[in-house]
Amino acid sequence: MALLDDMIEVFDLPNHDWDFSVSTHLIDRRLVGAAFIHRATLSVSIGIGMASLDTAIANTALPAMADQLHATPAASAWIVRINHLAMLATLLPFAAWSETAGYRRMCIAGIALFTVAPFACATWHGHCPS
Repeated sequence: MALLDDMIEVFDLPNHDWDFSVSTHLIDRRLVGAAFIHRATLSVSIGIGMASLDTAIANTALPAMADQLHATPAASAWIVRINHLAMLATLLPFAAWSETAGYRRMCIAGIALFTVAPFACATWHGHCPS
């Protein structure tokens, strides 16, 4: 029921008597409305697109990263694997955290972090090999 209350609060849905005849996790589409379904589909699509973009960028930059790190091709493949492991290791904890913090808030925070973090990495003037 917390998910339903969050959706009502976040998307300003009218508070109807919800029909949970099939399952407690399914919401009747007639009561939710097409706008909510389109917004939810769009937000999931943006998240999947950003994850795919991240993987494509890591794969494209892999030869340059391997040269900078003086890594063998076998060792440089671990750069992409570690990127995937980091995404997978944080997926479930952040999903559980979003149950309490709110889905919209966590989605916005994730998109903001995904947008700001590459700029921070690109402008960091640390100990990089030249």
